[in-house]
Amino acid sequence: MSSAEEGISDWPTEVVRTRRLEIVDVVGRVRVVVGDIGGATPGVFGIAVLDEDGQHRAWLALHDTGPALVFDHKGNNVIHLGVEDDRSDALRHGAAFHLSDDDGRPVYSWWVEQEGTLGTGGGFD
Repeated sequence: MSSAEEGISDWPTEVVRTRRLEIVDVVGRVRVVVGDIGGATPGVFGIAVLDEDGQHRAWLALHDTGPALVFDHKGNNVIHLGVEDDRSDALRHGAAFHLSDDDGRPVYSWWVEQEGTLGTGGGFD
């Protein structure tokens, strides 16, 4: 092997392609998932951070209706920051921020109206 070839194995790979990447902790539990994080709803792609029980606690994902950053508490989405695309099945179109209680019941929401004003309301009005 020439001296020029000796260092080639240490070069970083320029592209890694996979459908899903799972990062585990020191005891082998999956703690971060990159790729399809939809579970029962396949096709939701993003990054999910899991607790030691394997439950999604925070994720950044691209849903059918747009991108979202979501935080979970006790198995319920309690904070949701997202952008709803111009689709008929979206709750609103544009930027939105939703807060829910520990049981996942909507408490308050803020969103940007089409004309640029701020909309607010209890729950997901």
